[in-house]
Amino acid sequence: MLVARIVGRSGEVVAIERDARTISRALARAAEAGLHNINFVQTDIAEYSADSSFDAAVGRYILQFLPDPVAALRSVAKQVRPDGVVAFQEVSLAPCVSLSAHLPLWSAAVSLVHEAGIRSGVNMEMGPALHKPSKKPGYPHLVCVWKWN
Repeated sequence: MLVARIVGRSGEVVAIERDARTISRALARAAEAGLHNINFVQTDIAEYSADSSFDAAVGRYILQFLPDPVAALRSVAKQVRPDGVVAFQEVSLAPCVSLSAHLPLWSAAVSLVHEAGIRSGVNMEMGPALHKPSKKPGYPHLVCVWKWN
């Protein structure tokens, strides 16, 4: 919805989501916010293709849940025009785990979230992990944004 506000009424946003219930909630939220420039598409991000290119591809907390995030990112980047922007915000929880060591209850809670993510196959360090593949020859320029929770 942030991107829909940024591009304004003259722009269009294509939102990709696998889960129909999530799309239903997002449609309701967009309507409530008066945003009518979002087209929701139910598909896997790695399988999406369009007839035209996009000015940008923006994602938030997506790649860390995918079995092959680099392939998904390459697929998405192919949809972006040559001088476009690819920007994903992904998590890095390790600094939070380290920095909360002096707060026992907080540290225990953060450690549990971190461990649960890892045990369920989530890359809890996807943010910093994006930097390495984006430097390979032929790989699209990637704005690496990661957040310490």
